[in-house]
Amino acid sequence: MRSLPLLLLPLLPLIAAEQKLRFVQIWFRHGERTPTNYLSFPNDPPIDMDKLPSNKGELTQKGINQEYTLGQMLREEYGDFLGEYSSDKIVAHAGEDNRTIVSGQAMLAGLLPPKNRVIADLPWQPIPIHSRGNLDEVSFGIFDRCEGLEKEIKANPRYQEIMDSIDPPLLELLRNKTGLPIEDPYMYQNVLDSIKTKFNMNSSDLPLPEWVLPIIPSISNLSTTVHTQMTKILNESSGGFHAELLLSNIEDALLLPSRKAFFLSGHDTNLFVFGMFFQSKDLTENLCQYAAHLAIEVYEDTSVPATPDSITIKFFYASNLTAPREEILMPLCGDPCTLGRMQRITEGKRWSERRWRNFCEKGEDRVDENQAIGNGVLTGSLLIAVAVLVLTSILLLYLTCSYRKQLVALRDPEQRPLIS
Repeated sequence: MRSLPLLLLPLLPLIAAEQKLRFVQIWFRHGERTPTNYLSFPNDPPIDMDKLPSNKGELTQKGINQEYTLGQMLREEYGDFLGEYSSDKIVAHAGEDNRTIVSGQAMLAGLLPPKNRVIADLPWQPIPIHSRGNLDEVSFGIFDRCEGLEKEIKANPRYQEIMDSIDPPLLELLRNKTGLPIEDPYMYQNVLDSIKTKFNMNSSDLPLPEWVLPIIPSISNLSTTVHTQMTKILNESSGGFHAELLLSNIEDALLLPSRKAFFLSGHDTNLFVFGMFFQSKDLTENLCQYAAHLAIEVYEDTSVPATPDSITIKFFYASNLTAPREEILMPLCGDPCTLGRMQRITEGKRWSERRWRNFCEKGEDRVDENQAIGNGVLTGSLLIAVAVLVLTSILLLYLTCSYRKQLVALRDPEQRPLIS
């Protein structure tokens, strides 16, 4: 047999490895919406509410179409892998905000059209989306949702420092022109969001005040900065919860042969928090735009036995609907990033949904006293059960050996009694 050229020897591991796409997660932002606060400022001329494209915080028609287009783009990318829709193949989650639920519905309509018409004259099939309110509890999203945590954050000196970092002339301008006091970071970011949203909509029905035009170039950076400061306060908790979402979905899928995809319809801040926790500049340089998505692809090396370190994870990101989709790295995980490494770097840092819910409601990261007692009783009971099982096993082993010895003796002719 002829030997391989020396130049090909370093490629042998790559040739032997058979990377197979096993599972994909898609985290994406909702489509274009109207402002969630301040459709108009107190000092603005009155607006005709009947002419608005949608109610406060809801998707516009353009936003719905953006998500449908995103679904079609993802179908081109993953259509062959996903095949036809089946409930055991995919799971889709959204927040409780209408814009995330409707975005999920529109995206899935573009991604998974029915092979045969389910409803006459309608190329659409109903696909369940599970609503999880904690997907909306991100960054400033904790306000009005997390009573205990909101109080703790407002009392945190780092939260107060956000106001101190705002340029005084800018703050004075915003106060004078809007007619709002703007005394805390939450109101400040709501004002920035209203301005940015109206600018993106570019609608005569919801006009942008002329005084805003000189500061428009800096609005995006200002919005990113204030969310960065807020996210850093919650990085351990909210970031840990997002890490748990990422990894638990992968771990669950690997135990379910038919599971192929998980979809998360959320906010720009979901991707931002994810990036902050894993120290990705690509995800945190700016808040992503409407219909941005992060694809998390999970590959199996079929040439070796499956272990966490043989499972490879790749990340692909598009910051908006028309941006090129590019592979990005998670610096903490390295390249290649494996499931095993992800598990190790997040060990002790993953926050379960129950833990985050408790933190959201109470503002304290502690186990409920009754739960702790219950866990202690359960642990004690398990230890006793294990001890009994071990002792029983030893006794059975002893009896088995004893009976085996007697049986051997009975079968030995030399040891049989002469007189029976």
